[in-house]
This record gives sequence, structure tokens and C-alpha cells, in this order.
Amino acid sequence: MTTHATPATPEMKLADRRATVATLARDGASLRTIAAQLGVSKDTVRRDLAAVERDTARQNDTAGETASRDDATPATSDATDHATPATSALPASGEPLTIPTDAEFLADLAVMELAGRTTASAIGHAVHLVAELYRRAWASGAYPHGTEPQFIAHQLRPYTPTANDIAMDSNARSIA
Repeated sequence: MTTHATPATPEMKLADRRATVATLARDGASLRTIAAQLGVSKDTVRRDLAAVERDTARQNDTAGETASRDDATPATSDATDHATPATSALPASGEPLTIPTDAEFLADLAVMELAGRTTASAIGHAVHLVAELYRRAWASGAYPHGTEPQFIAHQLRPYTPTANDIAMDSNARSIA
């Protein structure tokens, strides 16, 4: 998969650049390629990757400490595998989730908001769809449990206008 990145600018936040570097590296881009795409040195890319790894390790350590302090029952998998691993750095249900964003993420989010979703609803919907695909890939045996499936196609249900869509369309025509 080829990921296109926006060249780094003085205005690009450090967290945004590091998130972009991590994404490109995860997608298999070389240090040289990442540096060229972002307009930074390979040393900067190395430092960003090291910082991301430190932050991830720190989050995992913190999550482990929290899990051991809590007398919570370890998560177990049911048939649909909706459970969260006990070592997850995810916040408790209902707690805010903070994630780094970049221009591509925000543009994708804006597309979903055009369809009437709120930011939280758009993110929740996207995560749910992908997680459901993971569960199906694992349950069918197409991928070993815990291995990230690779998707090659999407299937859309044919569009069927709702009564509200038809009413809005007729109102738009009467105004024009």
C-alpha cells in the first residue's frame, strides 16, 4: 500500500509528523522514502520512530500497571470476540480517547461528516466496520487470530432513497 504524505512544514505539529512517520514506516516505507516525502532528514525520521516506540512502550507499561492495580476480571473472548485485551492502552468505556491526527485523517473525517455523522460517530462507525472485518477474518480461519487482515475489496449496498431524501430532493427542485 502506498501512503502519500504531505511534506513537513514549520506549521506541522511534531505529533502530526511523528504519526505520519509511524504510519509510513508501518506501511513499509524506507527511512529514505519517509524523509523524502516529508522533506526532513533520515536522522529526524529515526528520532521520530524512536520517540513513537518510547511513547508506545510507556503507554503499554502504564496500561499494565493500571490493569494490575485494578481488581478487574481479565478480558475474555466470546464467539464474536468483542473483548479488549487486558494489556490494551485503551481508556475505560465512556472515557475520552485522544489520538494524533494529521491532514489525511482530518480530510477522511470531513468526508464522513458530509454524510451527517458527528466526529465521534464517524470514528466509532469506521472502527466498528474494520473491527467487524477483523472478527470475520479470524472466525472464518482466513487469518490467524491477532493477525491484521489485508483487505482488497469493498462491497456497497445499492442506494435506496429514504422518504426524507425524496422530500429534500423535491424541495430543492421547487426552490431552483
